[in-house]
Amino acid sequence: MACGSNQASDAPTADAGGADAAIAVDAAPPPVPEPSWSGVTVEPGCTANGCIHVFTRGSHYPEDILAGEAAAGNTVINGIIQYAITYVSDGKEITGTVFVPDTAAPTGGFGVVVMNQFTSGVGASCAPSVGLLAIGVASATAMNGLVTIVPDATSYGTAPYGAYLEGKIAGRAALDAARAAFHTTQALGFAIARKAVIAGLSQGAYSTMAAATAYPTYANELEIRGFAAAEPPSNLRSATNADLNASAATQGNLVYDAMRLWSWQGLRSLSGGSLFLPPFDTEAPGWFASDCIYNGDGSNGTLYNMFYEPVPDGGTPSVPIAASALFTPAFLGYAKTDSWPADWTGEYDASLTVPTGLKLPVLIFEGSADVTVLPADVDAYVAALQAAGVTVDYRQIPNGTHGTTALSSFTVAQLANDQAVTWITQTLAN
Repeated sequence: MACGSNQASDAPTADAGGADAAIAVDAAPPPVPEPSWSGVTVEPGCTANGCIHVFTRGSHYPEDILAGEAAAGNTVINGIIQYAITYVSDGKEITGTVFVPDTAAPTGGFGVVVMNQFTSGVGASCAPSVGLLAIGVASATAMNGLVTIVPDATSYGTAPYGAYLEGKIAGRAALDAARAAFHTTQALGFAIARKAVIAGLSQGAYSTMAAATAYPTYANELEIRGFAAAEPPSNLRSATNADLNASAATQGNLVYDAMRLWSWQGLRSLSGGSLFLPPFDTEAPGWFASDCIYNGDGSNGTLYNMFYEPVPDGGTPSVPIAASALFTPAFLGYAKTDSWPADWTGEYDASLTVPTGLKLPVLIFEGSADVTVLPADVDAYVAALQAAGVTVDYRQIPNGTHGTTALSSFTVAQLANDQAVTWITQTLAN
């Protein structure tokens, strides 16, 4: 259930990138009342954002079982009860999982965390709610006394393309997940405090900062208290340009570039014609639709290694497919000269996650040994956030890698996970 790359390579990925521009966002309007709620958790006919269409109790995982599986650096103070949820965001149904501590609710009710998932894929079988993967995503806060909702990023957008690292959709889905969590009180039978922190690792960190960007204009009536992001991808345009022009030996994470470009092109009907060269023009879409980087059951999938040269003896692949063998000359040219067509430029601009008018605190972690989202790129991103007036608590963790710094699965040893949990808990208490 880890997020760190434990497969063929730790080379830089499209998740990486600096921040050289801020997304254009209107000045924050005055707070407006949240739409009225009926007081009933499940409202199948409701179309308002945050309405819940499905809320079904699942398994109970006792504290002793979870603690026995926890790796170093991960604290477990309670067991969890799992619920399947389907809620509305921007007119679309989003699936996910809610985890509730199996202890008595504190005075005033449980605080809420929206924990956005790290990359698992875009296919339905990659959804955390399918199996144990959701527990790993939620574990940092769900096992430390906080109600935690994990939206399935695989349910964003339109099948089979999904909406991978698509800021508007991801940010709104995270904010509407908080609305939904606030509406679970009636079904649970105890109070849920109407205050939330939004958090995540890697893709989840991107979704978190997309929510921070959307918050001042989309959901500023919600009691969001802050945002916590570990290893956040940021400027996807510069990252893509760098990745597609890197030497073949450092192109080990082209799966992320390929999946995002394919997702965006299909979702938004973007120009450029064929993205992939044969045989990948027919093979890659099938891989994205059916294979995962992490399966919903928590196991490693096969998608990552699909973008490596096959090994005849069935061993672990170690030679990545070169960008020149994967992408068509048109797309290689866009990246080489940074001359993306206007519609692609618009999508890149919309993907930037530097909020305007955000007055809430932001916590960012970056591991010094992260080779997926590079420290220099996060440094630049933090500088851009600070220049935009965002209050950032930036914690650089010596020797931290992409999956061993914070907010990864409780089964992975982490260097700063307790720091993240403490910050989130204190921020909710403020």
